Amino acid sequence: MSRRAEAERRRALRAAARLVEGLEALRDALPAPPAYAATRAAVESALDAAVRYGIAAVPPPPPPPAGPTAGVPIGSLTPLERIPGVKHGHAKWLCRCACGKSATVRATLLRRGKVRACPACANAAKGERMARAHRARNPPAHWIEDEPA
Repeated sequence: MSRRAEAERRRALRAAARLVEGLEALRDALPAPPAYAATRAAVESALDAAVRYGIAAVPPPPPPPAGPTAGVPIGSLTPLERIPGVKHGHAKWLCRCACGKSATVRATLLRRGKVRACPACANAAKGERMARAHRARNPPAHWIEDEPA
């Protein structure tokens, strides 16, 4: 689902939730039957439909994801300190990799899990993945069994 469609869906659910709250307030404010029996029945059926379609209980939006925390490892990187200043709207963190090298990484990339190692370790891991894929596509000749004659 696209971001625009998701935002439109949330907006519609919030509007429906406000409508349900208004209906509940109206139901509570109406005097007891028989004075407003038809109106009360209409309000009750609207509330039943809202519950049936899952509109009556709209969960609150999820909290924004938490950013990196100093000392808490993310993959093989451990954020040490936030680098002061923000360039082009991107906060950066100074991180120490398990191999001992340090790297400067954007906070959003850490939070999303896009960067989990220093460039040297990431390149080594990528090389291993590519070699494994190459071996899977092109097995060594001694792995291929000769067909019986």
